[in-house]
Amino acid sequence: MKRRRLIGMLSLGLILVAALPLAAEDQVERTCLKCKVKGLVGAMRAGDVDRSMSFLAEDFELRDVAGDQRIDHEAMPEVLRWNAALNSKLTFSDLEWEGDTVRGLFTETNDLLDLLGIESRRFKIEFQFSGDLIRQQVLDVMPSDGPSMEKALEPFLEWASASRADDLQTIYPDGRWVYRASTADRWIELVRDWRADSEVASSGPTDPAP
Repeated sequence: MKRRRLIGMLSLGLILVAALPLAAEDQVERTCLKCKVKGLVGAMRAGDVDRSMSFLAEDFELRDVAGDQRIDHEAMPEVLRWNAALNSKLTFSDLEWEGDTVRGLFTETNDLLDLLGIESRRFKIEFQFSGDLIRQQVLDVMPSDGPSMEKALEPFLEWASASRADDLQTIYPDGRWVYRASTADRWIELVRDWRADSEVASSGPTDPAP
């Protein structure tokens, strides 16, 4: 009887020991901050605004590295809808996790960049966490081989100022971006109109038929 009881206790002990690595791995997976960043990127790529917001703390702030532009938690759903309307796709590499911070290199493509002749934009992004939620996201735009956003916009802004001033004021008031899905759609329409006008102008007058 004692032997059977001893065998039973040993078996129970082995089961508990065998379960420990699984429980530990499960805990690591739940608290992996790199996994949280990957989850956010996946939700953004899918255009899932609610899931994307679930990764952000209530006091979340998105800002550029210079601190010139800041977007708070309340404004983020519209920013995410803007990204979805533009079919924005974000990819990452070299993710590093240290303490409550994850850093990495990110590349963005979207329909507006494509229309402006920009293949992609590259960023260094730092995610600072509070617990398992992102409290702050800091973007640093990296130099690219192609034209900068500002340079690519110049001919469009010149055309729009002369031909579509009211529309331009709606989507880009006083040189400020307005992050809404409807505004993203209007950007695409106007840039397409600009490209169409530019192509007509560059083709020159057609020779009359003999």
